[in-house]
Amino acid sequence: MGGLIGVFLASLIRPLANMFHIPSTSLINFIITILVVIIALSVFIYINTRSKRNLTAIVDYKHYPRKKLWIRPPSLKFFSSLCFFYLFFMALTVVPLMGFIETGNIIIFFGSIFFLFVTFMINYFTIHVGNTTVRFKD
Repeated sequence: MGGLIGVFLASLIRPLANMFHIPSTSLINFIITILVVIIALSVFIYINTRSKRNLTAIVDYKHYPRKKLWIRPPSLKFFSSLCFFYLFFMALTVVPLMGFIETGNIIIFFGSIFFLFVTFMINYFTIHVGNTTVRFKD
């Protein structure tokens, strides 16, 4: 019964999926992918520079001596889970992008771009907000 419902729903969704297919070559899809990844990286860099400018407006850290710090993760579990999520979402970004290059389906492309931004956002979770134990590096 479940297989019958699955086949029926797949036959209903097939025309919709064909509507989102871009008839283009793999080279054109590769160029589109590279351009969108460059734009996404540019947005990520822009957000980082804007955050740095906001920090400089609040705290003028140029008047203080410059020291190197070791910022360690709170636990090994936190570090391993962060690495796992980063690799997981990176795989969810790269595999659909390769699928888009081969097939040209725009739904796959939008999904991979969403996971690309999720991968970028993982960088903001590397250091906890609040009190963090640091060590001065000589």
